[in-house]
Amino acid sequence: MAIDSINNSAHLPELPSSSESAQTGQARQSEPTVQSSSPRATHGALSNMPRTPRTQSASHSQVRATLARSQTDVDAKFTAEMNKHVLTWFKGRNIEHFKNPEGLIQAARALAPEHIKKVILLTGFSVGAHPETGLPLPETDGPPGTAALAHALQQVGKTVIIVTDKPNEAPTRAPLAVANKESAQFTEFVNFDHKQADAAPHANRLLDEYKPDFVGAIELPGRNVNGYRSNMRGVSIDNVNGAVDEVLIQAHNRGIPTFGVGDGGNEAGMGGRPGIPKALDGSEMAAVPTAKYQITSWNSNLGAEALGAAVLQLHGKLDKLHTPDQQREMIEASMAAGAVDGVTRGAKVDEEIDGKTSGVDGFSPSTHGRMLSLVRAITQTELPTDPMIASKTPKGHAPFRISAFDSSNGGLIATKNLAGYLQYRSPHNARFTIVVDHANAPYGRFSEFNTGGPNDVPVFTSADATPQELAKRSEAHPQLITLVGNGLRASEEMGVDMIAMACNTACTTFPHALEQVKNIEVLNLIEVTADEIVKTGGARPAVLATPATINSMAYLKAINESAEKLGNREERMTTTIGAPNWAPFINNFDQMYSKPETRAIMMADIKEIVDRIPADATSVFLCCTHYPAYKPFIENYLKERGIDIPVIDPMSVQAKAIEKSMDKAAGQADHPRYRRRASLDPIVITSGKESDVRESAKTFLGAKTNFHLMSGVDFSRKFDMQLLKPLIDKPESSLRPAAAGGDAARPQAAGWRRDASTSSETATRPLA
Repeated sequence: MAIDSINNSAHLPELPSSSESAQTGQARQSEPTVQSSSPRATHGALSNMPRTPRTQSASHSQVRATLARSQTDVDAKFTAEMNKHVLTWFKGRNIEHFKNPEGLIQAARALAPEHIKKVILLTGFSVGAHPETGLPLPETDGPPGTAALAHALQQVGKTVIIVTDKPNEAPTRAPLAVANKESAQFTEFVNFDHKQADAAPHANRLLDEYKPDFVGAIELPGRNVNGYRSNMRGVSIDNVNGAVDEVLIQAHNRGIPTFGVGDGGNEAGMGGRPGIPKALDGSEMAAVPTAKYQITSWNSNLGAEALGAAVLQLHGKLDKLHTPDQQREMIEASMAAGAVDGVTRGAKVDEEIDGKTSGVDGFSPSTHGRMLSLVRAITQTELPTDPMIASKTPKGHAPFRISAFDSSNGGLIATKNLAGYLQYRSPHNARFTIVVDHANAPYGRFSEFNTGGPNDVPVFTSADATPQELAKRSEAHPQLITLVGNGLRASEEMGVDMIAMACNTACTTFPHALEQVKNIEVLNLIEVTADEIVKTGGARPAVLATPATINSMAYLKAINESAEKLGNREERMTTTIGAPNWAPFINNFDQMYSKPETRAIMMADIKEIVDRIPADATSVFLCCTHYPAYKPFIENYLKERGIDIPVIDPMSVQAKAIEKSMDKAAGQADHPRYRRRASLDPIVITSGKESDVRESAKTFLGAKTNFHLMSGVDFSRKFDMQLLKPLIDKPESSLRPAAAGGDAARPQAAGWRRDASTSSETATRPLA
């Protein structure tokens, strides 16, 4: 939809003056409308803009004239048009009195360059408590804009971490899913529910952990001179909001670049702006926390969207900006996830309440859609792409190579998730070599502790993990140690940079199996997950895993050791539950789910296990790499029981460990990754049969993933690296791509391989 003019004859009903307050008596504001004129229609009020936005078809003289202008002139024109027609369009909240027209372009130019790799976005403004339930009421101004900005930043290769309090997570994640489902799944959300009295140390720990290059706040309540967060009525809202503004304060104090987006002056980042009005009751509401770059807009979502548009345009990617239709869906999704219009308190778009329209700040999504179209038109016309920024590749071509090791299809599921997490959480590229021992799967059958049948569900708690029991269960079966050691040695001989374990049962063989590797880092999945359980799992964590893993008490032991190592001596009662049928069912998921009778069996089995999770559980960790395939079902059954707790895929934790290792190695100029081909297509190396594994790889990696399969490998023999040379070291053009149904380049099979073959699946999008 293109905005051709602003029609001053179309008036809306009287509009409120703030994102969560009543009307202040300001004059009515006209709504931007779309002219249904010819394609050559002018921009009307945008009198200094050309008849049509600059496009790829613009004349060379126009392009040269645009590029010839100095950056100062360009920025001034862009700022004037954006401020006049978008950011200060609605006058009802006195935005003219404290506006900062230059803040948008200043923030965009600071945020766009390649060296800004990791950005923390802060949001979440709960306008009050529900009159009946007393629960916080998140508003729709903030979360959708944050989601839109996160999506824009990710499109130009930046890693985004979103920090909110718990009530605002779902209203922020839901609109992000409209823009990009994978982003909503894999982008890291951090809940910051600490109150002001103890927020500072937690904020500093968060900054220490993530080391952001930029921190921004979008419609985030900021404490005032009286020490509390106020809504536009002057009422304290500290009881329904976490002290998330503390993260902005500490980032600013450290000298980390910061920006703030606000529309009323009581938002974090607006500190120090002159002219911020008082609250409706006459009290001081102006926020104290300030930011280096202050973006003022009559609606904070719009300010964030304009910032995202400017960053995209500087990278030459304005086509990635979300559309007005998507914007409406994002607002609807935020409402469906629990947000309300901050003015009307309506939870349904276009609902008329007291003469005002529900959407965002008392305006219908159609109004916001027209504004977004103006943002696109002005940005495209007045802000040329920066050739220095657009020519840069956001991520280096040369990837780290990581081995994901597992006994069977869990390794494929784990790698898909690991790649997704790293894509959205790390500035580094990672290419996976998936080492799976299908011929010997499942490993649980080699465990001393794989007792019982399909109806035997072992359950152990921290109370059962006595020193005597842990000592009795500490030794793995010698045959299992040998199998795991062979797989680790083969991974090392492939020349990978690190081994990320994707099999919990395999990790029960440590430290004995580690004797087979010499000079490579092995990330122990049980160890890193246990650390996360101690840090974030709460007082009553639940662990779901295979019976072999549960019976070994490996997690109960590791959690005890992690608590000792981390100095966390809080009282904790962990419940561990074994699911005997889940891994076999997931290995045949398509067949099970496609038939009503087998699907019913599978769903009943899931419910039986979920019903064993204690009602007072504080978290659930899916400690078998197969189990995240069941995550939506687990969450639904928990909600049916009235339990709303996080369900964690430990691959998110393993991905964080991988990222730390990559960060450490990234500065090594002699690292072998600099000599590798750019392809990120995963390589699957299995001891199983090609016909079996190929179909599993298609299912669990995704039908569109381009992967290379090498089957029939005997991990007990020395691995010949020459077999991987065509897939790793040679340029992309040296590999003949597979035609539909055809074969790709085939390395010569060595004598030790049985049933050896390689293949390649064509794809439109790589795994990572």
